[in-house]
Amino acid sequence: MKKTKLFYFILLMLTWIILTCSFNPYQLLLGAATCVIVTLLTHGLISDSTNVFISMRAVPVVLWYMVLLAIDIVKTNVIIAGRLLLPHPVSETKTMVFQSSLSNPLTVTLLSNTLSLIYDTAVVTVSVRTGELLVQYVVQPDRDAEELIRKRTAKYQVLLGKLS
Repeated sequence: MKKTKLFYFILLMLTWIILTCSFNPYQLLLGAATCVIVTLLTHGLISDSTNVFISMRAVPVVLWYMVLLAIDIVKTNVIIAGRLLLPHPVSETKTMVFQSSLSNPLTVTLLSNTLSLIYDTAVVTVSVRTGELLVQYVVQPDRDAEELIRKRTAKYQVLLGKLS
């Protein structure tokens, strides 16, 4: 548990430094004191499922995951802007069930949140125990939306599987 506390202290401290944009010794001391207090008061809330993220092998995987997600979010914003600016036919909404092979509850939740950030999909329900995701998506007349969603989901699931 000490490794987890240290990890969260460092994460909180980095967040403090980024948000204050200052290396003033007084602000760093105040930030360190605040981060220690928050870490000590909230360490009981930290689940064991977060331990997969507290290793050196997780760092490149998480960074690559964030890069891929950022690229998909930018693509999503461009597509949505095109939809708003150009007339498009009315689309229908369908649902599909995706069975995830991930076993860690945190990685299943992260996968469902990722899918909700990507264009034309929303995860309606998640069963963390079984890894089953009920995904709602918009059908596009010019492409197979379900196959596209399965490919995206598989891409992210492979990366998250490396953490489990």
